[in-house]
Amino acid sequence: MADQLQLSFLGMPQIKCDGVSVPKFALRKSLALLCYLSMTKSEQLRSVLANLLWSEYTEVNARAGLRKVLAELRVGMGSHLVIMRETVAFDRISPYWLDVEVFGRPSAHLPGDLFVSPTPDAVAALTAAVAQYRGDFLAGFHVHRAPVFEEWVTLQRERLRLDALRMLYVLAKYHLGLGEYPQASDYANQLLALDPYHEEGLRLLMTVLVLSAQPLVALRHYQTYRTRLQAELGLAVQKETSELYERIRDDSVNDSPIFSLRRRLFSQPTPLLGRQRELAEIMALWQDPDCRLLTLVGAAGVGKTRLAQEIGVDLAVQTGQHEIYLVPLENVQTCDVCISAIAAAVGLRLSAAQESRQQLLSALWHRRALLILDGCEGMSAWRQNWGRGVEELIGDIIAVSPHIKILATSRARLDVPGEQLYILRGLAHPDHLPEKADMLRSFGAVALFLWQMRRTRPAVKPSPEQLQAIARICRQVSGNPQEILLVANRCCDLSSRQICDLTCVFCSAQSCPQAEFHPLIEMGAFKTM
Repeated sequence: MADQLQLSFLGMPQIKCDGVSVPKFALRKSLALLCYLSMTKSEQLRSVLANLLWSEYTEVNARAGLRKVLAELRVGMGSHLVIMRETVAFDRISPYWLDVEVFGRPSAHLPGDLFVSPTPDAVAALTAAVAQYRGDFLAGFHVHRAPVFEEWVTLQRERLRLDALRMLYVLAKYHLGLGEYPQASDYANQLLALDPYHEEGLRLLMTVLVLSAQPLVALRHYQTYRTRLQAELGLAVQKETSELYERIRDDSVNDSPIFSLRRRLFSQPTPLLGRQRELAEIMALWQDPDCRLLTLVGAAGVGKTRLAQEIGVDLAVQTGQHEIYLVPLENVQTCDVCISAIAAAVGLRLSAAQESRQQLLSALWHRRALLILDGCEGMSAWRQNWGRGVEELIGDIIAVSPHIKILATSRARLDVPGEQLYILRGLAHPDHLPEKADMLRSFGAVALFLWQMRRTRPAVKPSPEQLQAIARICRQVSGNPQEILLVANRCCDLSSRQICDLTCVFCSAQSCPQAEFHPLIEMGAFKTM
């Protein structure tokens, strides 16, 4: 039986076999190839691997280089590789441990940028996952004259880094909601160490510090951040951050809903661009007293959760009502778990001595609140397993609680009596290119693309040709915000000339050996336009 291979690629790469460090490879490309093979789920053609690490060499020299690397790997890692005449694969039957796999498991269960009330199991999984993140993927490791491999590393590094930021934010907010300020502060500080310009994380840390009786420390964090942001990027802090600073400075922090409702802090990772019409229409619907249940229906990534958050904030501002609760339901599979999720969001501790459904209804009947039920796609599974239990629960809440309204997000209608639907589509994007390229900036999809690019490259000023290229990208993804952000991240590493040249933008992704695993390529976003 083969020894257990332990591969650690988060931070400086480390390889151990049964707990003993493996001697360094003589060839750096041996480690690069082992890393790539261990992270791919299928066997790889030798021609693909040769292009991965020797794309700047002739085919003969690339093949010769691959043979040398495989010879070294066969000696040290032979029992963990399946090396055939035309293909090579990582043997997943032999015992192994890969930190990237352990780190990535919980991220698949996160519903989005906000996770208000994770289950204890989810918290435990997230805590274990972030403990694996010793640093960025393959930190400090580079391979000379291997641009295809380096680009693959860059994509993986950014993906894993974003997952780490999201997990740390979730954990910080979770412990903040429980009043566990030391843990919340620790995770918020880790988040800012990983991304010093994560302004949502700064606001979260400031909130934790104030609630743990350290307002002066919170003010110093703000002042340090503002100075660095101006000096290094030439940018000003966001309005929400400056307003929070002023409330702390003026000693009026305890009057702010952001603190009294700390369990329900909303995350706003991106500005709400191009949704003014939808927001106005939905707010108008809420003016109707008979509108008690409204479902935002749209495709994955279209921005349902983000819009629902903004609706909650606007209602709080316009009506003065701050009982607004976001309930994540993407992973909820039973009616009982749905009851527990709602109870956790509104701060209700359920007693085992009483029926949980009745406890929830009794606690809500006198409340004036908006419940945002986020990610109700599981309704079909609930119906199959539990009949109409969840629909009846929603109906009962509306029936016994005259001042409760429910805003749901889903990819399909819930089919609950009294439900009103609002179909949400992608951001506005041009069907044809106008004569004046600057007119493209008025489209929400283009504005979001430019905003994401400025986060990484604040000095970029797109030319008219680049704006037209961006507009064609937005049209290709039908204005889907999630896809726009992913493509914009990809373009941030390209030169101005490459951004303008769509062939460079998309062919560089297609040439990546990992391209078949990129969700945008599967959805057709990288097709030639």
